Amino acid sequence: MQQANAYPPESSLHHESSTSIERTDLPKPWAPFRLRQDIEYAETVVQGLMRRRVVDKQLNGMHSNWMVGGSNITSRSNDDLQVSLAAAREYTQRFEWGHVEVDYKGNMVPFDFPYRDPITWMRSLLQDETLSESIMWHSVRKTYHENGNEIRIIDEPNTADGWWDIDDELPEPDPHPHCFVPFHVWLDKGMVTKRVKKHPIVLRAAFLPWKIRNGSGNGGGVLLGFMPEIPDPDDPDDRNTQESDEFASFKRSVYQAVLGYIFHALLLLSCLGEAIKCGDTEIRVAHPGIFIVSLDAEEAANFECVKHARANHPCPNCLVGKCNLHKLNSSFEVRTIQAMRAVLRRVELASTKGEAERLLQEYGLHDTKHFMWEYRFTDPYLAYMYDLLHSDDLGKWGKHLWPKLLQILKEVKHGKSRLEKNMQRFPRWPKSKHFNKVSETEFADGQAFFDILKNSVVVHCIRAYQRLRIMAGMHVMTDVLPRSGVPPHDGPSPTSSLHPTRMERLQRFIREYGKQCDKLGDQYDKNFNFLKQHATVHLPSSIRYGGTTINSTTRIGEGFQQEIAQAYRLTNCRDTEKQIARHDETGEALAQIRMAVDEYDQKLQEESEDDSDWETEDEEDEDVESTVNREEDAALAREGGTLDHWALRSPFRAWTNSRFLEDELKATSLVKDFHAKLWSFLQRAVHGVNALDARLSIKIRSCRALYLRYQSEEDWSEAVDILRCSPKQAHSVPKPSRTVHA
Repeated sequence: MQQANAYPPESSLHHESSTSIERTDLPKPWAPFRLRQDIEYAETVVQGLMRRRVVDKQLNGMHSNWMVGGSNITSRSNDDLQVSLAAAREYTQRFEWGHVEVDYKGNMVPFDFPYRDPITWMRSLLQDETLSESIMWHSVRKTYHENGNEIRIIDEPNTADGWWDIDDELPEPDPHPHCFVPFHVWLDKGMVTKRVKKHPIVLRAAFLPWKIRNGSGNGGGVLLGFMPEIPDPDDPDDRNTQESDEFASFKRSVYQAVLGYIFHALLLLSCLGEAIKCGDTEIRVAHPGIFIVSLDAEEAANFECVKHARANHPCPNCLVGKCNLHKLNSSFEVRTIQAMRAVLRRVELASTKGEAERLLQEYGLHDTKHFMWEYRFTDPYLAYMYDLLHSDDLGKWGKHLWPKLLQILKEVKHGKSRLEKNMQRFPRWPKSKHFNKVSETEFADGQAFFDILKNSVVVHCIRAYQRLRIMAGMHVMTDVLPRSGVPPHDGPSPTSSLHPTRMERLQRFIREYGKQCDKLGDQYDKNFNFLKQHATVHLPSSIRYGGTTINSTTRIGEGFQQEIAQAYRLTNCRDTEKQIARHDETGEALAQIRMAVDEYDQKLQEESEDDSDWETEDEEDEDVESTVNREEDAALAREGGTLDHWALRSPFRAWTNSRFLEDELKATSLVKDFHAKLWSFLQRAVHGVNALDARLSIKIRSCRALYLRYQSEEDWSEAVDILRCSPKQAHSVPKPSRTVHA
């Protein structure tokens, strides 16, 4: 077993160790900046990624001849500004430095890395008054009732089984209630330049709604630290199998040592808890735990200490054999902490090195102890949930099905050209990419691959996979209510035989997709024995454990890579992680000050208002607003808009008729015989029109916008789509957004 030494600090276990300073006693919310203008200029510099020489030039100009009377900004140089920024960083959580040593071929290799204490970050969120109403303190069961039937709803992590089971294990109030505080961890390496890689670790609060924790404001994700770059002393091509396995085991030991160092406080707090006075003034005993980890396949192998994707048992979740990765309608023995620990104990007691290696191969493990095995309420194999980006958009579809489709069409006469023509004819739609040369363009963006899939020809395997992918991406899933001692089943439920739940449909889509893949493999010699294909087997159990896939996707974390790359460009290319960490601290500090300034402005405005005067004015405003709304509603009703569903907007002033509009459209070659087609449509759609003379012209008023109000199938929230069309657009590119009201 690999030896690793780590020396975690003790500070995380005590309240007084907090590295952030409360801002409540500061005289002005923009402190430590002297004036409000100083903080606003500092925001411009930091958000604009401005370099030292640019800042010096601007400040010199502002304080010389650029402005009559000079500038109110007190900083006269970049050095002055940096002094204020350094003071501002003291009001946010600072980075610390960790040190671990890991054995490789008999030598202890040292690693130093910046990190933030996750427990200090957790306390700051739990004690935040502005977040207290949004925090999900306990697991819940959501159900939907209709016509005597009852189905389960799964969306956020606290609606799934994993959190529910943990709550069952929590101690009873003594006297304070106990609560589980789940963490979401994301880490991935990315290129910040063509030659330089960085490996950020991002921590999110899984106890906050996904719109908050995945956002950039208060309660959003925080840069927790960096996984150190692991140097390779040898040429990988010169290694034999045993040496490659030794280096892979060394990498996994580094992961475990670094992450174990960062999260060392969870070992005690997950078991005993910590009493914290929360933002709603209630004292709770918090038990933190790592509930979700979002990783690609390579990171998952390092994190879970399993063999690589070409090993005999490559799956981080189960013990499927590499020859059975294509079997989507089979079940396999899952990995558990108890079982994997037992394997390593057998390896340790093995009489020969060959016997030990045979055991490791049999279970697809490296001889490395997982840092999470000792934590309470934390299971690394359950926490590794399904990832749509790498398993689907950049996996099954982007690297397998889509290239295979292009290969097949290339062998068909005019196959690729017909595909491109069909793609070009696909209607343009908001938030969906439109493709002209789809078969000749190389894509690396998962969203682009997903848009291609949505626009693809819906037949056979592609159709089966398309249904699976769209259902897997739903933010709300319905399921059969669990019964005590009865595991979820794949068949139709007794209460929803006429209307199968989304989970039942998802499982049916997986079975259909598996059958189509078997046919495709036989007909076109396509091998589906790859890990991302097998990951589909774990999709239903992943949703039931931790909620829908929006909670575990790695797509959200990819934005951090762009921020790291931007911050890297401001460094001098030496000790870059230290400089990037300082840049992140600066951004966090300015964001906190900006929030305080906005609250200060709002408070001043409220204090300056005279209640009696404003009551009258408010009533007048409400009357005016009500009158405007009534007039607008009446106008919409007269023009045919139904307020519950759709409304026409931005009408042209001039009215026309169907004959004149037919001549106009005929000149653009967009529509022929508009008058006759309009009459034909009205006769089919509107009762009583058949009795009218079709030779009569119809008075028409064209509109440039259509507002459609609907309930999203993705998350059941109410949404509005705005379809716009200008005359210029209408005469150039056909769109489904030209609205005409007769």
